[in-house]
Amino acid sequence: PKKQKRESDKVDAYWNSSFTVRAQDVLIKGLFCYVTIHNLFDTEIRYVAGSDEFTQRGIIGEPRSFYIGRGIKF
Repeated sequence: PKKQKRESDKVDAYWNSSFTVRAQDVLIKGLFCYVTIHNLFDTEIRYVAGSDEFTQRGIIGEPRSFYIGRGIKF
């Protein structure tokens, strides 16, 4: 049988950074708003899917993404 070759390199270690800013008591007491940036430096994220050679390549994760939210503190 013909030996299969990997399609890409093995997943190396890396740092993934996020940044969050939160403001409390916005407009009314107990209301908060926040902005979060995931993958701040837009690193290529690869999640290892298994222990064999094929899945060591990793599943590609999301690029930089922005989230805005609000909530009420009880």
